[in-house]
Amino acid sequence: VQQQIKEGKESVKTRGFSDSFIMWVPFRGDEEQIRSIIGVYSCMATCCLLHLTALCEGRPIRGGIEIGPGLELSDDEVYGSVLEKAHFIESTLADYPRIVVGDELLKYLDVAGNRARATPLGSIIESLASQTRRLVTQDSDGMWMLDFLGERVSELSKTEIRQELFTRAQNYIDEQKQIAYDEQDSKHLSRYFRLGAYFEERAA
Repeated sequence: VQQQIKEGKESVKTRGFSDSFIMWVPFRGDEEQIRSIIGVYSCMATCCLLHLTALCEGRPIRGGIEIGPGLELSDDEVYGSVLEKAHFIESTLADYPRIVVGDELLKYLDVAGNRARATPLGSIIESLASQTRRLVTQDSDGMWMLDFLGERVSELSKTEIRQELFTRAQNYIDEQKQIAYDEQDSKHLSRYFRLGAYFEERAA
């Protein structure tokens, strides 16, 4: 079990180019799906922490996460419809600085724990699927997104560090609102009002 957990943490692969950053987790060869669910959890938790840190640095990001068919062309390149789906989510649905979660990923998380109950590692997989599902919340427009200020993510860092990051990110949001006001940019203002509303919702 420890070896499979180790392999799961190491299964997340990354590639960056231009202003884009891709992370992926291969499911092939993992019949029990423990390495896969650990990889998915690691990917999503990392994205939550990355999202908040990027806001603090004044470099907001949008993202899309999905599960689907793909082919690893090499150790650092993936190709297939899953990449197209993730790109569609990021470029079309995310709309403002948030990371939107696709329908297939939600289905996977809902089913993974139930399917695993009868397996030797079922309790571990079921717990991991539940913890991973806690990283997702439904936004005001009905989209499912990473809850990067949610309770589960708050358990991954110390209170004083979390408070500092929250304040810095919120200051950046306020700056962007003011810029949008000054430039009368309604689209930019709308994006940061929605992000600001999420921060207010999660302030506690």
